[in-house]
Amino acid sequence: MRVHKIRRVVITTLSLLLLVFVILLLGAALLFRPEVNPRDGVETVSDWIMDGEGIRLPRSFSRLSPRTPLTLTARICPEPGDYL
Repeated sequence: MRVHKIRRVVITTLSLLLLVFVILLLGAALLFRPEVNPRDGVETVSDWIMDGEGIRLPRSFSRLSPRTPLTLTARICPEPGDYL
């Protein structure tokens, strides 16, 4: 009888410790997840005017700090006879 009580206490304690560990792990994952906004910093350059003039590439983006990641994408609509 006494062995069963000790076994039950040990199993309950280990179960509660595991539950606390899982809750802490999930809390840390939520606390330290990166904030991702897919529209953050996305600008359309095709019809963009800066300082009164149209944007044409190549262009320097002086408002960006050094080492700022920049992704340029292009939508190309070839006409018959066009080639790259």
